[in-house]
Amino acid sequence: MWRDVAGWLLFPLGYVVWVFLRGAWVGEYPYPFIDVAQLGWARVGVNALGVMGVFVVLGLVVVGLDHLLGRHRRPL
Repeated sequence: MWRDVAGWLLFPLGYVVWVFLRGAWVGEYPYPFIDVAQLGWARVGVNALGVMGVFVVLGLVVVGLDHLLGRHRRPL
């Protein structure tokens, strides 16, 4: 279960790394809650961790529903 959720975090983690690299190079960020120039690294780090937390919770909900529905499935 945790392995599935951790795997789903690879894309958002890669995306946020790309956004930070691109933002440092170009000087603009696609979302105001990760704008390092205006908020600073500490606040942006908290915001990024919050978004990752949402992904973890949603991933756990999906995995939990899969397990719950899988137990109640009738054999064919």
